[in-house]
Amino acid sequence: MPLKIAILTSMIACALGGCVAGPFATFEDPRPEGRFSLSERSRCEVPDAPGDRPNGCDYPHEVRAFIDQRDSCDHFRGEPWPEGDSSQERERRRELTSAIKAACTGTDARLLALRAKYRDDANIVVALATYENDIEP
Repeated sequence: MPLKIAILTSMIACALGGCVAGPFATFEDPRPEGRFSLSERSRCEVPDAPGDRPNGCDYPHEVRAFIDQRDSCDHFRGEPWPEGDSSQERERRRELTSAIKAACTGTDARLLALRAKYRDDANIVVALATYENDIEP
């Protein structure tokens, strides 16, 4: 009987949102246009928001997810490239190449699509203007 209770409890917890199936960036946001409600915005904190994106909590989910991915991409692109031939430097080059591929792939097309979709939203236009158009090889 305790096993049945444990299974039922875990099923209820998952149904109430206690189980996460994948990363946040792939989550389909059920909010209208992916924007936070007023209550959610009051609790939202944009980590290390640069001065050109002060209203990040007001952006639709797809824009927030793109900014997270592209900032990660730009971080790895900005890492110093090891020039030596030691095993540590070769390994670091492999790590950077892998991280750049994972974080940057597809962002050029997503950037163009988001710029077109939100061309009438001045805050999003300003936020997306900081990103380069063609960074993928």
